[in-house]
Amino acid sequence: MDCNLAELNANRRDLFSDPNGGDFIASLIRQLLCAVRHLHLERLRLIHRDIKPSNILVRHEGGNRCHLKLADLGSARQLPPDDDDMISRYVVTRPYRAPEIILTDNYERPVDLWSVGCVLAELIINRVLFDERDSLMLVYCIMQYVGISQSEIQELPLFVQQNVLQNPNRFATNHLEAVLRNKGPQWGSSSIGMTELIGLTQRLLTFSPQNRITAEEALALPFWAPMGNLNDAEDGGNEYGIYVEDTQRRSDDQWKQVIFNQLQQYN
Repeated sequence: MDCNLAELNANRRDLFSDPNGGDFIASLIRQLLCAVRHLHLERLRLIHRDIKPSNILVRHEGGNRCHLKLADLGSARQLPPDDDDMISRYVVTRPYRAPEIILTDNYERPVDLWSVGCVLAELIINRVLFDERDSLMLVYCIMQYVGISQSEIQELPLFVQQNVLQNPNRFATNHLEAVLRNKGPQWGSSSIGMTELIGLTQRLLTFSPQNRITAEEALALPFWAPMGNLNDAEDGGNEYGIYVEDTQRRSDDQWKQVIFNQLQQYN
């Protein structure tokens, strides 16, 4: 791969602000959603837990085409958790961290979709959306952007709930759409425009994880139609798994060699 998404965004901003930039961003996010959907398959039940631009590898193929791969599974864990490491709060780089990770000890696959929403917003406005260094201030920043309902306020930890109830109007309005429209580029030729991408961002950046869109649901949205069918590499339709039928014990280095050999055969 040529670079990561953060580098591409910094060095080739023209690709995102081009009249067809909406389609370019849509293609990247669609491939990212495919990767997340694959991790979230019931037979894998994996949470990546650190989706951010620097962990997304891309290869620009000219024009509006770019090939994307989600990398760095070092923080990934499988559901259900086998130990306390699964519920650690010290996961996901802070600007891409879902509110439930900060506020609770219970989170699942929706945290990855929150991170995808943060990446999508960043590609539109060309800056980090939630840029707070303190975790609690990050939660308040999130609530100001995406809004929070009365029922969601009641589910907050008591000390956070009290602060919110002192000034409820501050957190009642969703400012996300205005920020994206005012700071985002104007695309003249994209088949997928700002309205569609903002709508997807809002469904990804939903405060309550149970109301957040899944990768499967996001990929089923009708606005992808102008982009045509995904190819196998993007769609995961030609799923590849490494299956070793024998029960021979191997060292880590031996397993790496087995996997490498099978990947070469697959390619």
